[in-house]
Amino acid sequence: MGDFKAPNLSKEVHIWRCPISFALNLPRGEEIPPARMSSEKRRQEFRAGRRLVHFLLSLYLGPKRASEIKIISSPRGKPYLSSPELHFSLSHSRGRVALALSSLGPVGLDIEKIRPVRIEQLAQRVFTPGELRAMEALPMTGRHREDYFFWRWTCKEARVKLSGEGLSQSSLSSNKSVVVSYYEMGFYLSLAYDAEDPVERVRWLNIEKGPTDFSSRP
Repeated sequence: MGDFKAPNLSKEVHIWRCPISFALNLPRGEEIPPARMSSEKRRQEFRAGRRLVHFLLSLYLGPKRASEIKIISSPRGKPYLSSPELHFSLSHSRGRVALALSSLGPVGLDIEKIRPVRIEQLAQRVFTPGELRAMEALPMTGRHREDYFFWRWTCKEARVKLSGEGLSQSSLSSNKSVVVSYYEMGFYLSLAYDAEDPVERVRWLNIEKGPTDFSSRP
């Protein structure tokens, strides 16, 4: 990756994604897992995410500036960078990790692997009546309901990560955000950003292949 260059971030939000195994081979960053993280799988996800953050900060800002920036947490646990130059959101699911970067304002990102879960029970807890009706109208055969569930779930989680609040309808209804979603290889990714941010384009980038551009306009 010697000649790997980051695309221009001006008025854009960039989402980078790759396998966790790939991210673990990136240069080390600030990556000591919290003591409460006893699961080795969670610790590996934590390390992969921190290495991806460190690598991309170096790419966008240069190694010296990147080394000066720390990841800190709000009182509610939302991670953010110690410098206002960039905003980020990190997510991982079933062997993949994704990172959103913006210079315009806070972002929220969620990635989920589509998989068998008790979608009816989960949907009853977090979906609006309209979302429940839309899901129940879909065929029970095939993967229609699973696709809808994980699409809506990632949209909600992305808005939660943007706001830093809990997953409640009251907090989401007051969240004036734009949500953009992308489907890839059995995964849904959703990005949320403030509707007042002057975002002109969202770019979905694969770090394994360089900045291959699958652009989506809000």
